[in-house]
Amino acid sequence: MEIQIKFDTKRNLHTAQIFTLRKALDNFYYFHLLLGESSYGSDENVWLSWLKIGFETSLVERPPGVPRDDRMRIETQPEPRWVVIRIESAKSNTLTAVKTLLQRVNTLRNTFQDKSEEDRATALLNDRDASSPGSLLKRLNERLGTFSLRPAEIQQLNETIRESTLWITDNDILDISVTKTKS
Repeated sequence: MEIQIKFDTKRNLHTAQIFTLRKALDNFYYFHLLLGESSYGSDENVWLSWLKIGFETSLVERPPGVPRDDRMRIETQPEPRWVVIRIESAKSNTLTAVKTLLQRVNTLRNTFQDKSEEDRATALLNDRDASSPGSLLKRLNERLGTFSLRPAEIQQLNETIRESTLWITDNDILDISVTKTKS
């Protein structure tokens, strides 16, 4: 399956903003994959290996322990007033979860547009709609509660969802549209 995400923007985004958008989508995909249908998401070592490589925007490494067939492929096409990002994966349920998360964020756009990072994070991470970043964060903490991770490791995973949420709600983004382009 492939989805295409179009971020309409106020202006041409700079390279760092494009990298953060890509990384946010990457993070959301793998959080949904590990919290969803995959059995390896129940393996504490998979989470620890992901923590070990880190979440920097310059990293293109995927979480170790995720089979190659379950990994996503991402392609970016920046334009002056929008950025199109295509994501392809054999895991259609995971891509659908990312799609609905982005649609939920866009539905709430008028509650956080042009607000501070803290206001944007509060609006979205307190939203308990099943497809929201807040719901994803809740599911993450429920899963992490079954492991023996250190508090700093749990905080790092939580912060990754928070940062990814902020990146897709950058105040230079006016709208997000998501379409399925391949089955």
